[in-house]
Amino acid sequence: MRLTRCTVHNLRILTEVSIEPGPGLNLVVGVNASGKTSLLEAIYLLGRGRPLRANRGERLVRDGCDRLQVHGEIELDNGRKAPIGVARGADGLQMRLDGQPVRSALELSIALPLQYIHPDIHQLVQSGPRLRRQFLDRGVFHVEHGFLDSWRRHQRTLRQRNAALKEGSPAGAWDGELARHGERLDAMRIRYLEGLAPLLRENCQRLLEREDVGLVYRRGWSADLALTDALRDGIAADRRQGFTGRGAHRCDFSLTLGGVSIRDRVSRGQQKLLLCALQLAQAQLQRERTGSAGLLLIDDLPAELDTNHRARLLDLVAALDTQVFVTATDLALLEHARGHTPAPQVFHVEHGAVSQPG
Repeated sequence: MRLTRCTVHNLRILTEVSIEPGPGLNLVVGVNASGKTSLLEAIYLLGRGRPLRANRGERLVRDGCDRLQVHGEIELDNGRKAPIGVARGADGLQMRLDGQPVRSALELSIALPLQYIHPDIHQLVQSGPRLRRQFLDRGVFHVEHGFLDSWRRHQRTLRQRNAALKEGSPAGAWDGELARHGERLDAMRIRYLEGLAPLLRENCQRLLEREDVGLVYRRGWSADLALTDALRDGIAADRRQGFTGRGAHRCDFSLTLGGVSIRDRVSRGQQKLLLCALQLAQAQLQRERTGSAGLLLIDDLPAELDTNHRARLLDLVAALDTQVFVTATDLALLEHARGHTPAPQVFHVEHGAVSQPG
């Protein structure tokens, strides 16, 4: 699966842009505020149905315009090509895939799975557990066929139990259903992390020459208890708080180096390499389980990395053998990539316009 064409109209500072990316490395170069990230955002919209920066209060539609459109063409694993598109205006968000309207962005995620490595990647370890759960569940979603159904049932039952707690109604009636789906989610997450761990260690060896990296998983309730027992034991606290305090919705994981959490004891440059290693491991595991690693978007790869580590990361990205889009302010910062085979495609972005040198 790869993106063979992408046309953008009125997205942030991009007026009208059309590219035909290559199947491997695609280097997107331009000064700050030229529109590089907006080009990645167009691809992200096709794969996720939502913008990169939805919570920053920034206008998504270009100033002076009332509607944005992003159209693309994807080559499926069977070789067939299918159109994909997203539009957003006063009438809301419209999504289409293979000529048909799409009701859920999950359909886009299945058709065009992607990973996004961004300058704020450190938030994955610096913020609360919600982002880590999202990262984990997004990975499990792509490799475990039963995950989405169990996740949806779990979320619905959790809402019902929480509503009963807030109303002062008996909540125990929901415990069996919540525990059943919560333990299924827990088992799938554990299997996933067990598959991810060796790939992470291998990537860290190549990037940092260290293998003492670990993933520590916390399920959201005591490991000594079945979830039904944990829910029963916590009912008094749940009634006081008005929500369910134990369960699969409280899971978390941490990344360690040398047995120590990377949150406070590792430099930002090392954090970036470790988190890049983690996201690449996620793509590698997806390839192992499904046959396709999906697209990889990397915004400002050179930031906080020296020449040696930039080269190592680019080599690891190229070895993934999938379609990749990498941005930088100067092509010289990505010069190592130009030695890869096949040669990368290069796109220059300036004032919202994209050109490709001959």
